[in-house]
Amino acid sequence: MELEGFSTSLAGRALYIYANPDEAWIPWEFINGTQYSCKILIRGDTTTVVEAENNWTAVFRPSGPRDWSMLATVIRGATGSVLLTFDSGCPRAPEAFISFLDSTLATGRTIVTRIWIGVGIEVPCIPDAIFFPSVSTAQTTVYEILGRLPARNTHGPWKRAALADWLSLCAATAAAHLGLVITDIEESEWSLFWHKIADSVAPFGLKQGLALARAGLAIVEKYNTTA
Repeated sequence: MELEGFSTSLAGRALYIYANPDEAWIPWEFINGTQYSCKILIRGDTTTVVEAENNWTAVFRPSGPRDWSMLATVIRGATGSVLLTFDSGCPRAPEAFISFLDSTLATGRTIVTRIWIGVGIEVPCIPDAIFFPSVSTAQTTVYEILGRLPARNTHGPWKRAALADWLSLCAATAAAHLGLVITDIEESEWSLFWHKIADSVAPFGLKQGLALARAGLAIVEKYNTTA
Protein backbone atom coordinates (compact mmCIF):
# COMPACT_ATOMS: atom_id res chain seq x y z
CA MET A 1 0.00 0.00 0.00
CA GLU A 2 1.28 3.45 -0.91
CA LEU A 3 -0.02 6.57 0.82
CA GLU A 4 0.06 10.27 0.04
CA GLY A 5 0.45 12.97 2.66
CA PHE A 6 -2.78 14.58 3.81
CA SER A 7 -3.16 18.28 2.98
CA THR A 8 -6.89 19.13 2.93
CA SER A 9 -8.44 21.80 5.15
CA LEU A 10 -10.88 20.35 7.69
CA ALA A 11 -12.17 23.62 9.12
CA GLY A 12 -15.90 23.32 9.73
CA ARG A 13 -15.74 19.52 9.83
CA ALA A 14 -16.20 16.82 12.47
CA LEU A 15 -12.94 15.11 13.49
CA TYR A 16 -12.15 12.18 15.74
CA ILE A 17 -8.65 11.87 17.20
CA TYR A 18 -8.03 8.29 18.32
CA ALA A 19 -5.59 8.97 21.16
CA ASN A 20 -5.05 8.18 24.83
CA PRO A 21 -4.77 11.13 27.26
CA ASP A 22 -0.97 11.01 27.14
CA GLU A 23 -1.17 11.30 23.33
CA ALA A 24 -3.94 13.92 23.20
CA TRP A 25 -3.28 16.21 20.28
CA ILE A 26 -5.07 18.53 17.86
CA PRO A 27 -4.30 18.60 14.10
CA TRP A 28 -3.89 22.39 13.98
CA GLU A 29 -2.20 22.18 10.58
CA PHE A 30 -5.51 21.14 9.01
CA ILE A 31 -7.94 23.43 10.85
CA ASN A 32 -6.02 26.72 11.08
CA GLY A 33 -7.09 27.90 7.66
CA THR A 34 -9.82 30.05 9.20
CA GLN A 35 -10.10 32.82 11.79
CA TYR A 36 -11.98 31.46 14.82
CA SER A 37 -14.09 33.91 16.74
CA CYS A 38 -14.23 31.46 19.63
CA LYS A 39 -12.12 28.44 20.68
CA ILE A 40 -13.81 26.28 23.30
CA LEU A 41 -12.30 23.31 25.13
CA ILE A 42 -14.46 20.84 27.06
CA ARG A 43 -12.13 19.03 29.44
CA GLY A 44 -12.43 16.07 31.78
CA ASP A 45 -11.05 15.34 35.23
CA THR A 46 -7.52 14.95 33.90
CA THR A 47 -5.70 17.89 32.34
CA THR A 48 -3.96 17.03 29.06
CA VAL A 49 -1.44 18.97 27.01
CA VAL A 50 -4.31 20.02 24.73
CA GLU A 51 -5.41 22.55 27.35
CA ALA A 52 -1.94 24.11 27.33
CA GLU A 53 -1.15 24.11 23.64
CA ASN A 54 -3.34 27.00 22.55
CA ASN A 55 -5.05 30.14 23.80
CA TRP A 56 -8.61 29.00 24.46
CA THR A 57 -11.42 31.51 24.62
CA ALA A 58 -13.12 29.36 27.25
CA VAL A 59 -12.48 26.07 29.02
CA PHE A 60 -15.50 24.17 30.37
CA ARG A 61 -15.77 21.18 32.64
CA PRO A 62 -19.52 20.52 32.58
CA SER A 63 -21.03 18.75 35.57
CA GLY A 64 -24.73 19.22 34.89
CA PRO A 65 -27.43 20.53 32.52
CA ARG A 66 -26.84 24.13 33.57
CA ASP A 67 -23.19 23.98 32.43
CA TRP A 68 -24.15 22.53 29.03
CA SER A 69 -26.83 25.20 28.68
CA MET A 70 -24.23 27.88 29.41
CA LEU A 71 -21.93 26.39 26.78
CA ALA A 72 -24.77 26.44 24.25
CA THR A 73 -25.35 30.11 25.08
CA VAL A 74 -21.69 30.91 24.35
CA ILE A 75 -21.86 29.13 20.99
CA ARG A 76 -25.19 30.74 20.13
CA GLY A 77 -23.71 34.17 20.75
CA ALA A 78 -20.63 33.51 18.60
CA THR A 79 -20.47 34.52 14.96
CA GLY A 80 -18.29 33.29 12.13
CA SER A 81 -16.27 30.19 13.01
CA VAL A 82 -16.09 28.29 16.29
CA LEU A 83 -13.68 25.55 17.34
CA LEU A 84 -15.27 23.10 19.79
CA THR A 85 -12.99 20.41 21.24
CA PHE A 86 -14.06 17.54 23.49
CA ASP A 87 -10.85 16.51 25.28
CA SER A 88 -10.03 13.03 26.61
CA GLY A 89 -12.20 12.05 29.56
CA CYS A 90 -14.70 14.88 29.20
CA PRO A 91 -18.33 14.14 30.14
CA ARG A 92 -20.61 12.77 27.46
CA ALA A 93 -22.62 15.58 25.91
CA PRO A 94 -26.39 15.23 26.54
CA GLU A 95 -28.73 14.66 23.63
CA ALA A 96 -30.18 18.17 24.02
CA PHE A 97 -26.73 19.70 23.45
CA ILE A 98 -26.05 17.49 20.42
CA SER A 99 -29.43 18.50 18.98
CA PHE A 100 -28.51 22.14 19.56
CA LEU A 101 -25.23 21.64 17.67
CA ASP A 102 -27.05 19.95 14.80
CA SER A 103 -29.51 22.84 14.55
CA THR A 104 -26.65 25.36 14.65
CA LEU A 105 -24.90 23.58 11.80
CA ALA A 106 -28.13 23.38 9.82
CA THR A 107 -28.70 27.13 9.91
CA GLY A 108 -25.19 27.81 8.58
CA ARG A 109 -24.93 31.07 10.51
CA THR A 110 -22.04 29.73 12.61
CA ILE A 111 -19.43 27.33 11.27
CA VAL A 112 -18.40 24.86 13.98
CA THR A 113 -15.28 22.71 13.74
CA ARG A 114 -15.86 19.81 16.12
CA ILE A 115 -13.12 17.59 17.53
CA TRP A 116 -13.48 14.55 19.77
CA ILE A 117 -10.34 13.12 21.40
CA GLY A 118 -10.19 9.73 23.11
CA VAL A 119 -10.18 5.96 22.79
CA GLY A 120 -13.39 3.98 22.89
CA ILE A 121 -15.58 7.07 23.12
CA GLU A 122 -18.94 7.75 21.50
CA VAL A 123 -18.85 10.27 18.66
CA PRO A 124 -22.44 11.39 17.93
CA CYS A 125 -21.91 11.63 14.17
CA ILE A 126 -19.90 10.02 11.38
CA PRO A 127 -16.58 11.90 11.48
CA ASP A 128 -15.36 13.58 8.33
CA ALA A 129 -11.85 12.43 9.25
CA ILE A 130 -10.30 10.13 11.86
CA PHE A 131 -6.72 10.76 12.94
CA PHE A 132 -4.44 8.18 14.49
CA PRO A 133 -1.30 9.73 16.02
CA SER A 134 0.33 6.30 15.97
CA VAL A 135 -0.79 2.77 15.26
CA SER A 136 2.38 1.03 16.39
CA THR A 137 0.65 -0.74 19.31
CA ALA A 138 -2.99 -0.93 18.17
CA GLN A 139 -2.81 -2.13 14.59
CA THR A 140 -5.62 -4.68 14.73
CA THR A 141 -7.86 -2.44 16.87
CA VAL A 142 -7.56 0.42 14.40
CA TYR A 143 -8.13 -2.03 11.53
CA GLU A 144 -11.44 -3.05 13.12
CA ILE A 145 -12.45 0.60 13.68
CA LEU A 146 -11.86 1.44 10.04
CA GLY A 147 -13.79 -1.65 9.01
CA ARG A 148 -16.87 -0.23 10.72
CA LEU A 149 -16.90 3.02 8.76
CA PRO A 150 -20.26 3.05 6.98
CA ALA A 151 -21.32 4.11 3.53
CA ARG A 152 -21.90 7.82 3.16
CA ASN A 153 -23.15 10.14 0.44
CA THR A 154 -22.51 8.26 -2.81
CA HIS A 155 -19.77 5.88 -1.69
CA GLY A 156 -19.68 2.62 0.22
CA PRO A 157 -17.94 1.57 3.45
CA TRP A 158 -14.15 1.43 3.74
CA LYS A 159 -12.64 -1.12 1.38
CA ARG A 160 -10.57 -3.21 3.75
CA ALA A 161 -6.96 -3.77 2.85
CA ALA A 162 -5.57 -7.25 3.39
CA LEU A 163 -4.54 -7.56 7.04
CA ALA A 164 -0.93 -8.38 6.10
CA ASP A 165 -0.73 -5.22 3.96
CA TRP A 166 -2.29 -3.20 6.76
CA LEU A 167 0.23 -4.44 9.34
CA SER A 168 3.10 -3.63 6.98
CA LEU A 169 1.69 -0.12 6.48
CA CYS A 170 1.43 0.41 10.25
CA ALA A 171 5.02 -0.69 10.76
CA ALA A 172 6.29 1.60 8.00
CA THR A 173 4.44 4.71 9.19
CA ALA A 174 5.42 4.12 12.83
CA ALA A 175 9.08 3.74 11.84
CA ALA A 176 8.86 7.07 9.98
CA HIS A 177 7.13 8.75 12.98
CA LEU A 178 3.98 9.32 10.94
CA GLY A 179 0.35 8.94 11.86
CA LEU A 180 -2.59 7.90 9.71
CA VAL A 181 -5.78 9.70 8.77
CA ILE A 182 -8.84 8.37 6.94
CA THR A 183 -11.32 10.72 5.29
CA ASP A 184 -13.74 11.02 2.40
CA ILE A 185 -13.43 14.81 2.12
CA GLU A 186 -12.61 15.65 -1.51
CA GLU A 187 -12.44 11.89 -2.13
CA SER A 188 -14.82 9.47 -3.82
CA GLU A 189 -14.47 6.92 -0.99
CA TRP A 190 -12.90 6.46 2.45
CA SER A 191 -9.20 7.00 1.77
CA LEU A 192 -6.07 6.65 3.90
CA PHE A 193 -3.27 9.24 4.11
CA TRP A 194 -0.28 9.84 6.32
CA HIS A 195 0.21 12.91 8.48
CA LYS A 196 3.08 14.24 10.57
CA ILE A 197 2.13 15.34 14.07
CA ALA A 198 5.17 17.62 14.34
CA ASP A 199 3.67 19.84 11.62
CA SER A 200 0.68 20.60 13.86
CA VAL A 201 2.51 21.30 17.12
CA ALA A 202 1.53 24.75 18.39
CA PRO A 203 4.23 27.21 19.54
CA PHE A 204 5.04 26.63 23.19
CA GLY A 205 5.22 29.82 25.22
CA LEU A 206 5.00 31.15 28.74
CA LYS A 207 1.24 30.73 29.03
CA GLN A 208 1.47 27.10 27.98
CA GLY A 209 4.28 26.49 30.43
CA LEU A 210 2.24 27.93 33.27
CA ALA A 211 -0.72 25.78 32.27
CA LEU A 212 1.42 22.65 32.39
CA ALA A 213 2.77 23.72 35.78
CA ARG A 214 -0.81 24.02 37.04
CA ALA A 215 -1.57 20.58 35.65
CA GLY A 216 1.44 19.18 37.50
CA LEU A 217 0.33 20.78 40.75
CA ALA A 218 -3.17 19.36 40.30
CA ILE A 219 -1.73 15.86 39.87
CA VAL A 220 0.44 16.26 42.98
CA GLU A 221 -2.54 17.54 44.97
CA LYS A 222 -4.69 14.63 43.83
CA TYR A 223 -1.96 12.16 44.76
CA ASN A 224 -1.52 13.66 48.23
CA THR A 225 -5.26 13.58 48.79
CA THR A 226 -5.65 9.93 47.84
CA ALA A 227 -2.38 8.65 49.33
